[in-house]
Amino acid sequence: MLFRSNGMADIQHVLEPLVEALRQPFLFNGVPIHADSRIGYVTFTAITESPEQYLKWAEDASVVAHQHGRDCVAYTPKIAVYAKENLSMLGELKNGIDSGQMTLHYQPKVSI
Repeated sequence: MLFRSNGMADIQHVLEPLVEALRQPFLFNGVPIHADSRIGYVTFTAITESPEQYLKWAEDASVVAHQHGRDCVAYTPKIAVYAKENLSMLGELKNGIDSGQMTLHYQPKVSI
């Protein structure tokens, strides 16, 4: 959705009803289903980046919203640092697994 805003009050005016609508259950084959939703968004006053960059920033903000259990999160440069650290950590984790520095042990829990 594209929305030209004159400030945060305008954005909240759009986001609040959207979040409330997404909280309502929907019917699937007659069964009410509740689905959680998270919204990441980017605000800007002039187009200075590619559309792909704005979408990446919005996706980064939605990941933060999901991780913190928040309905909406606006992108900030701080989120970019957070996203970069997460990607770096995932890369290190994969290297650790591939080099045998980590192992997985399964311990079943059984009620006797």
